[in-house]
Amino acid sequence: MKMSAPPEAQYLEGAPEAVRKFFARFYTLLDGETPDSAVAWSDSFTKDGEFHFPGQAYTGRAAIRNQREAFWGAFPGLVHTPLRVYPSPTLPLQFVVVNRFDFNTKDGARFAHTAAEYTLVESEGNYLVEKLVLYMDPAALTQ
Repeated sequence: MKMSAPPEAQYLEGAPEAVRKFFARFYTLLDGETPDSAVAWSDSFTKDGEFHFPGQAYTGRAAIRNQREAFWGAFPGLVHTPLRVYPSPTLPLQFVVVNRFDFNTKDGARFAHTAAEYTLVESEGNYLVEKLVLYMDPAALTQ
């Protein structure tokens, strides 16, 4: 399993250590590009968790796992880096994460930025994603 620790993200006030650990593992698995990583990443969601990708929505761990495996096949080698984590001022387990992702094209290395809104739930001492909404311009990957 490809597992490298992402660079340290800048967490703004209000993100507990357990949430920091959750995001570090989540982003490591996101770039894992193995079947085991896909399963572990999808297990980071609740059983009926939602992943909203531009123009598409996936509900449940199986659909989320399949999306990740298909995405890795279409766009291998992406590296996601969480840059800033903003806790919601009103909802204790909601966060917005600003990300950078690096990728290669036939014209060379490129990068783009995204934002993602996470709604987490606590389950047996762990955090799981109930809903993840990704905001990005998908054209960056197709040019």
